[in-house]
Order: sequence, then structure tokens, then C-alpha cells
Amino acid sequence: MEEQQLEPSDIIKTGLKYIDDAITEDSNTKLFLWNTIEKVLNRPNDNYKSLADIIDIIFHPPAGRAIELLLSSELGDDVSSFLLKNKSFYISLNQSFGFDYHTSIMSYNNSPLSLVKLELLSGNTNIVRILRADKSYLDLDLDSVGIAYFVEFMFNLMNSSFVNVDEDYRRDFLNFMKGRVESAQSINHE
Repeated sequence: MEEQQLEPSDIIKTGLKYIDDAITEDSNTKLFLWNTIEKVLNRPNDNYKSLADIIDIIFHPPAGRAIELLLSSELGDDVSSFLLKNKSFYISLNQSFGFDYHTSIMSYNNSPLSLVKLELLSGNTNIVRILRADKSYLDLDLDSVGIAYFVEFMFNLMNSSFVNVDEDYRRDFLNFMKGRVESAQSINHE
């Protein structure tokens, strides 16, 4: 059966079965797979070959796509229910390489300078970390005025980048943003 015809759940079940069988034959397969993923995700984008393609060469399709789906998922009950064998290993892969996989895809598809994540640093702080696909980051100390300025700047930037976008999409997006702002305001007033 062609991989493209399979549902994501079937890709994960089928692909991980090939890997599970290889691990059963040789426990060093875990280390080999770990090192392969690490090397592929940390290489420069020169001569890009997808992680799935490389893993498929080692195992059997759709093992590579199964690993990509595993790395890109949140491992909710819908995914973790397929992890019958080697569950802790697969969860460890997801937790260790999920962000690297995401940045690799963003870097290749868009740019190494693509924004991939914003996070508030832990603790009672105003520091916001902005992460790029090249894994570099910028920390901003934003008080309420700084946050308002940043949001306004990003909103204006997004609005100006919609010059050549379908008018319905633009309207829907702006209404979505307005709803998010109103939701945030209502939370602050509670």
C-alpha cells in the first residue's frame, strides 16, 4: 500500500513496527536511530534530504514518515496509543528532538531566520524569548507598555504584509486577531 494512501495513524503503526522489529533484533538500533536523527536535524541545509527519506533507507517505508509524525506531534492519547513497544524510547525521541525537527522544517521551507516560538521565561519575569529556526534567540524585557508596543508593531507588520492576500482571508484574520485581543482584555479585567 502506498504511504500517501495511509492515514497518519496507520503510517505511525506500520512505520514504527519496522523500527520495533529492528530493535528486537539488535538493541543498538535505538542508539543508531537516535544518532541518525541528531545528525540529520543538526546539519546545515546544504544538500537537504528529508529525515523520512534517510530513515526509510535504513529501515523500510513508512518508518521515516512515522518518525517525522512522532516528532511533530504532541503525543496525546491518539498518538501514544500506537506506542505499544519501546514507548519510553519514542517519548524520549519526541521530547528530545521535537523542537529541532520543527526548526529544521521551518528553516528549510522558509528561512533560518523564521520565527518559530515565543515563550515567557519562567518565574515572575517580563522576559519574552523569541526563537528563530536557526536556534538563535533574542530575549526582550517587556513591561505592559513594551508588550503593547510589540503587539502593535507586529499587527502593523502583518497588516502591511497582506497587500497581495485574498480580501476574505485578510478580513477573517483581522477579525480573529480582534477576537484574541478582546479575549485578553476580558481576562485582564477579571
